[in-house]
Amino acid sequence: MSFCLSTLQLIRSPGIGPVTFHNLVEKCGSAKDALVFLKSQKKDTFPKELAEKEYKEAKKLGIHLLDVKSEYYPSSLKTLADYPPVVSVFGNPEVLVKPMMGIVGARAASVNGIRFTHKLAQGLGDAGYVVVSGLARGIDAAAHKGALDHQTVAVVAGGVDVVYPPEHKQLRDDIAKNGAVISEMPLGLFPGAKHFPRRNRLIAAMGIGLCVVEATKPSGSLITASHALDQGREIFAVPGFPGDARSVGTNDLLRMGAHVLESVEDVLHVFGTSSLQNTRANHLSMRGGDELAEKASAYKNITDIQSEILCKLSPTPISVEVLLQTLSYPESTVFDALTRLELDDQIMRDKSGYLYLPVVS
Repeated sequence: MSFCLSTLQLIRSPGIGPVTFHNLVEKCGSAKDALVFLKSQKKDTFPKELAEKEYKEAKKLGIHLLDVKSEYYPSSLKTLADYPPVVSVFGNPEVLVKPMMGIVGARAASVNGIRFTHKLAQGLGDAGYVVVSGLARGIDAAAHKGALDHQTVAVVAGGVDVVYPPEHKQLRDDIAKNGAVISEMPLGLFPGAKHFPRRNRLIAAMGIGLCVVEATKPSGSLITASHALDQGREIFAVPGFPGDARSVGTNDLLRMGAHVLESVEDVLHVFGTSSLQNTRANHLSMRGGDELAEKASAYKNITDIQSEILCKLSPTPISVEVLLQTLSYPESTVFDALTRLELDDQIMRDKSGYLYLPVVS
């Protein structure tokens, strides 16, 4: 058995959290020796039989238990002083070693916030990132749904075998088909209020950056952003109307120096594609790096795409479908460019949605 049962037994023992766990292991040399030490101090420990039962139950349910020595344990979590000694994974554990990008936001999200998030997650998936979020209502759910065609990871506050909120059972199952649901909590644990901040720190740590779409103040999304800032992650925030309570948190993040997030290109301008991230991490050959950098630049040169669109349009309206046929960029990239041009009043739409150039008098 490659998984260390002593690790599971120690972290499940009464009064032992990640920080105490690591302190005990450092002091005693191993989880097994730490258990011996606790017993010598007349302290209660989690029974070995129950640890074995949890392991067998997880295996029966198709759930993977990973300790820090597992090849699929997320390396980004190891940067935390209180990294979880054991994580449970429902789904494909291999996804946990891929480049990830976090998306969080309000549970009571606006229609525009949900639409934006879905599109953002799709764009990140197209660029090769695994979208990580918290399986909550609103923005989290939109992020997972937008990334389903690629891969997404849901970090949950309770046991991975417990569906919360209950209406997300199908979404959780869909995520697990190609991605993963992950938790540091024991199987069967129903999440309480105290568990969500712990969940939030894992979301912040797993992504190389964090996108905040909507956030009231205070909120769990801002707690996640605070963790991300403490961990040195890049923060992206969607600017919002001052009168909307869901914009207070994101606007505050922008005042603190977060990147403005208006489309997926704003993320790719900072990080490039996930392939580029792998190139940097693995020190690939110069030729491979150049090819990937060129691929990334195709997403980054949004102004070039805008210029090409302006050249193809005229005062005579044409449909978006016709325009797309004349361009060699991904649809999501073209739509982002169109949105920017519309916001700048450089292009117009008629009542049928057809595009045209405004006539300058």
